[in-house]
Amino acid sequence: QYSNNEITTSSQVTGGGSYQNGLSSIDPNDIATFNVLKSAAAAALYGSRARNGVIVITTKSGAGRSKQGKKLSVNVGTATYFENIANLPDYQNTYGAGSNFNYSNSNGSWGPRFDSMETIPTWQPLLDAFPDQFGPTVPYVAKPNNVKDLFKTGTVTDNTLGLSYSGEDGNFNMTISDMKQDGYIPFNTFDRTSVSVGGNFKLPNGLTVGGNMSYSKTQQVGGFFGENQFDGSSSSFARALFLARNWDLNLPYVNPVTGASVTPLEGQFDHPLWSWEHDKITTDTHRTVIGLNASYNLNENISASYRIGMNRYNLERKEIRDLGSRAEGGLGSITSDNFTNEDIESTFLINFDYKLSDDFGFQGILGNNIIQNENSRIAYYGKELVLPDIFTMGNTKNISNLLDEKARKRNVGVFADVTFSFREFLFLNATARNDFSSSLPKDNNSYFYPSVSGSFIITEALKLDSKVLNFAKLRAAYAKVGNDAPAEFINVTFDQGNAYNNTPTIRNNS
Repeated sequence: QYSNNEITTSSQVTGGGSYQNGLSSIDPNDIATFNVLKSAAAAALYGSRARNGVIVITTKSGAGRSKQGKKLSVNVGTATYFENIANLPDYQNTYGAGSNFNYSNSNGSWGPRFDSMETIPTWQPLLDAFPDQFGPTVPYVAKPNNVKDLFKTGTVTDNTLGLSYSGEDGNFNMTISDMKQDGYIPFNTFDRTSVSVGGNFKLPNGLTVGGNMSYSKTQQVGGFFGENQFDGSSSSFARALFLARNWDLNLPYVNPVTGASVTPLEGQFDHPLWSWEHDKITTDTHRTVIGLNASYNLNENISASYRIGMNRYNLERKEIRDLGSRAEGGLGSITSDNFTNEDIESTFLINFDYKLSDDFGFQGILGNNIIQNENSRIAYYGKELVLPDIFTMGNTKNISNLLDEKARKRNVGVFADVTFSFREFLFLNATARNDFSSSLPKDNNSYFYPSVSGSFIITEALKLDSKVLNFAKLRAAYAKVGNDAPAEFINVTFDQGNAYNNTPTIRNNS
């Protein structure tokens, strides 16, 4: 299983950035099939994780078995894409901002009309930082493209090498890829390198065995977002989309002495370009997936299969506010966040497939599923950088621990899935599953949930041969999905302090 949870280090309302999710570590070049199982009816096979549906991604294991003998193929691919920002607000260019715009939490164009005066006094921050470049006044004119010109044309380059084998005895696939993205936001990048190997082979005794292994590494560099009333001083977007219409972004914005951000208006935030270069969030991830599987046909109607796998995900993130930023009083700070998640899962299935008559069919599954999850997370915050351009906790004066936690959880499930079909256009499906969870009390750690669904393929039943409508289906489903609690919530805990005047409280987490 792939956890698609987004690990957020800071609030995306009051700070933080655009964090990647778990699926970003998957190489699209290694995907063989992509299926969506809708609604909670899919939960019998996949457990309570599937209460909102399931996306099933099957990676490549080589081409289908060839009856004409062995086949080996090599594929090399490269592609380059270009991207631009899709939309921007429809800006007015009638009003601007004067030289004393000190209120930071408002739109930047509540000043006089541009046709009401020719010049305004030069903004004091520019006079202080660049005394030889500016006179006492600057033209009071609109800069219609000042926001648009912040962005650039981004590029994505994807290189792939694939090797596949297929034959009567099995199949094999290896994919190596490297993707580099230089975003349309300056100084924002995303790189992914991945390698995967997988295959299945049929032994002389009829047993089919297979395995897969993949490793991917991603590196993301992005800026801060966030609302300007909270943590927006270092947020490039807190002000970027609402700049004063007369703010000329071609003006210098780096203090030549201190290296700090320079903006025309005192009440503003870090210059967007300075912020994207200096106030940044770096995220490195490593994902390793290993799986083994075996299957055997007991007869023409019954087969058994077993698979076991491990999915390990490591995330290392730093949120950096550089020296000279208007955030943190210009002293700089670092937030370090390290997260590790490991899932070990095994599934045993017995599959039944019977043709009851010319019109009726039956398919069934009996199964057992065991999932063990273990995760840990530790985060630190360091304030006041000692030396420039060294972004480590050891280079900060004050360090505090934000988070230090570890959890382990196991879930054991047994389930059944039956499907009756009539002439391949009418289907009735029923499922049942019972789970036993380690995160629930021992005397009440079991929960049961069923589902039933039916579907009617109209085009197949009526034998429609239309160029306008080639497929139509009616589907109805009812499902009851159980769920357990997070691993750390099994016991009552004593909280030493909370928001209510730091008063100790008891929380019933079970």
